[in-house]
Amino acid sequence: MSRKKLKKFEQAKKLPNIFLKDRLEDKEKLKKILEKQNKIFLELAAGRGEYTLYLAEKNPEAFCLAVDFRSNRLLWGAKKALERNLPNALFLRERVEELPNYFEPHSVDKIWLPFPDPFPKERHEKHRLTNQLYLKIYKNLLKKDSPIYFKTDNQKLFEYTLENLKLTKAKIILISKDLLNDFKNRENEPEHEEILLPTKYQTQAIKEKRKIYFVKFLP
Repeated sequence: MSRKKLKKFEQAKKLPNIFLKDRLEDKEKLKKILEKQNKIFLELAAGRGEYTLYLAEKNPEAFCLAVDFRSNRLLWGAKKALERNLPNALFLRERVEELPNYFEPHSVDKIWLPFPDPFPKERHEKHRLTNQLYLKIYKNLLKKDSPIYFKTDNQKLFEYTLENLKLTKAKIILISKDLLNDFKNRENEPEHEEILLPTKYQTQAIKEKRKIYFVKFLP
């Protein structure tokens, strides 16, 4: 770990809204918090947790959790949540495949996957967050008829995802191969603002003239 990342990791240890997988007391505390929630939104491969901040602000009655394996990424969002007084926005350093150890089955209301790592090499396919194993995990986490939202600027990952949705018989609710153009004149579309949320990564992708691919589906 670089000196800069190590410094951020040490900072993350001190923030009350970041939970670390290596601290047993954090895991038990978070599980108890989750047991009391009626509405739960997850952001996976969350990076800075920009969707978590947005959802927590728009839905004060919901519990919003950003999950990423790198605490240095989560640090930015955790600090913003404290600055904005968002007690319903929390951050977890953990691997996605470990989430069933935190949640009761079918207890999650929504999952966002904004711009996950595409892992383009075939030998890394097992790490892609839309492979069939992960889709099965999400289905077991989600309540009945609760959606997953997926955004990427990687066409191959998008096509790979669609193929897996077909194989697992997922139901596609909304799909776009050029999100900004498709949605630019659809302000009345439900969740318009949420779907178009200009995260740091999305803004960079647009600046570099990369298309944004999107699908909302039921696993």
